[in-house]
Amino acid sequence: MNAAPGGLRVEHVGHPLGIRTTAPRLSWRLPEGAHRQHAYRITSDNGWDSGWVDTDRSLLVPYKGPPLASAQRVEWRVAVQTELG
Repeated sequence: MNAAPGGLRVEHVGHPLGIRTTAPRLSWRLPEGAHRQHAYRITSDNGWDSGWVDTDRSLLVPYKGPPLASAQRVEWRVAVQTELG
């Protein structure tokens, strides 16, 4: 069983290039077998760390990191806490 969230998307796009917003929205699917998320933590390679956010929200979560420049590439990761741990 995969314990990591999957299906990471930005503005509903799985492999986004050329997103035309300075505040993109992020989404993910829960790990296989999980039914409820209790919290998430988003980190990115541009220094953003959301810290643990207590919520079940996993769709269209607003990016709240450093301002994004035109043509800037940012890799992001999400960790979740579910009823599985």
